[in-house]
Amino acid sequence: MYGRFTRVRVTFIMGDKGIHFSDFLCSILGYMKYLRISEPFMWAFLLVGALAGATMIGWQVQTDWNNLPIAEQQAVLDSGQVEALADTFVREHFSLDTNSFQIVSTLTTTALPDTFLAKSYLSEEERVAYRDSYLSAVSVYFVRFFKAEQIEEYSVTIDAFRGEIVDFTQTLPEDVLIPSISADDAIVAARQFVAREVATSPDNLIVHTKKEETFPGGIERHIVFSWKGSEVDSEYGKGFVTFNTVVRGTSVSAFSPSFEYPEPYERALDKSSNIGMLVGFGSLLAWVLIIIAALVFMIQSFSAHKAVWKMSLGVTIVLGILSILDFVNLYPETLVWYSTIDSMTVYWIFAAFASAFGIILLSLMFFVPSVAGNTLAVEKYQDRIAPLMSAPRTPETKTLYRLALVRGYLLGIFFLGFTFALYWIGEEYFGVWYPYGEAMLPGGLSSFVPAFTLMLSLGLTAAITEEITFRLFGILWISKLTRSTALGVLIATLVWAFAHTDGSVLPVWFRGVEVLVGGLLFAYFFIRYNILTTIVAHYVHNIIIVGMLLFFTFGTQQAIPVILIFAAPGIAYICFEWAVSKKVKLTEV
Repeated sequence: MYGRFTRVRVTFIMGDKGIHFSDFLCSILGYMKYLRISEPFMWAFLLVGALAGATMIGWQVQTDWNNLPIAEQQAVLDSGQVEALADTFVREHFSLDTNSFQIVSTLTTTALPDTFLAKSYLSEEERVAYRDSYLSAVSVYFVRFFKAEQIEEYSVTIDAFRGEIVDFTQTLPEDVLIPSISADDAIVAARQFVAREVATSPDNLIVHTKKEETFPGGIERHIVFSWKGSEVDSEYGKGFVTFNTVVRGTSVSAFSPSFEYPEPYERALDKSSNIGMLVGFGSLLAWVLIIIAALVFMIQSFSAHKAVWKMSLGVTIVLGILSILDFVNLYPETLVWYSTIDSMTVYWIFAAFASAFGIILLSLMFFVPSVAGNTLAVEKYQDRIAPLMSAPRTPETKTLYRLALVRGYLLGIFFLGFTFALYWIGEEYFGVWYPYGEAMLPGGLSSFVPAFTLMLSLGLTAAITEEITFRLFGILWISKLTRSTALGVLIATLVWAFAHTDGSVLPVWFRGVEVLVGGLLFAYFFIRYNILTTIVAHYVHNIIIVGMLLFFTFGTQQAIPVILIFAAPGIAYICFEWAVSKKVKLTEV
């Protein structure tokens, strides 16, 4: 997994074989409509599948937890603790009076394997744990000291579990006068600092590269040390730990550990990752075309006075309100990215406009395909899908909503367990691995309520927009064009599946296959039942991953928010049904 020099293997389905496979899959999808699976069998399938999925999820959580170093099992430090640590460091290292500075911090991520390889005093077991526990091993705090509208700031990155300095940077105006020392003295100063920081002998630090930059205020020297004894052999050559330092004046003004990969490995990795991103980009273009088609269809529907839009508008308004609340929730994290050379007032105005644009874009991404899809659903599947476009006023519609919720929860748990099992098989037998070289975890961990932001971004938004676009509109629209439900399912699902390939999983095809299987499963439940079933299933699948992320980051501190966001669909429906019943009673009176 992480940090291993594993041969990159990418497999393509090409030529005649690809055509035969496509024909075979379409044939299977075509024959599926003749299958008459009884309702008791479907419930048995969902119940057994959800039980197996929950068992697999529990096993995965337990395995990841047992792999964590003890420090990480004791939960993440809070922002007050890390800000105090950072304050002490900058006061001592830079002789800085921090009282006149603003201080903000955010819990974020750092690249693997930089953090664990920089810690020479870890045991081999702990290094393996860092390498394999991607859910938490990369968590760090980014702490920033700055003055509004001034070019002077200090940033410190701290290990979120051990409370140790990972890297730091000093930023000053270019014309600030600084005393100068010789190049040799700069190397000595940097070597001594790094040796103290990582608890190694100065003799183990060898100058790898060096360069100078001249500014109006003096000379800045960039010195990179290689760490003797940190070499890792691979079929591509040797990789080794490096320490990047900047010496400005008489002291180190920036420090960060890194890892020097062999050049052939970098080329092979870039090639494979770029293939994944290229495939994903092609699918995203197809996604845009589907949105454009939905817009055209929606306009035609409104022109013909047959558009079904009221429920879509209501959900769009709810999503907009939640997005506004999320902008407020993200205030602590948003301030971290304020550029000190700009007016803070202008910054917040720009941030508000950017947020408003994002909310409008999100609303359109839901509203347009939702109206188009609902209108198509009325035409083709009115007996199954159309009732869910009305409020739960009658016993029949209430039953439809409730069954959809239960099926969605069971299906989501089953599919996530299946995904974990699939990746276990892939890692064991197909060389599947994760070449994480950048921060992969989402933002929002330092918001007022992290669970809310992650619920909205990874759970609700992804589930609703993707299911509405690819299942509700995509399948029905393509089926109408091709006059084949099988082709509608296959094309829409392929586009959705390979839009998720981004090079984060190798071989590239594995991620596409994983999502393709899920897409076909969801497509079947959508056509057999309704879109609410798959929206809830998609949400539950994603939100359990969110819960795992919060658990591995914060421990049990976020237990109540995690339970609430997991139960959110059920809670929302109970409130929705209550409000509808209240309105009906008032109308009758």
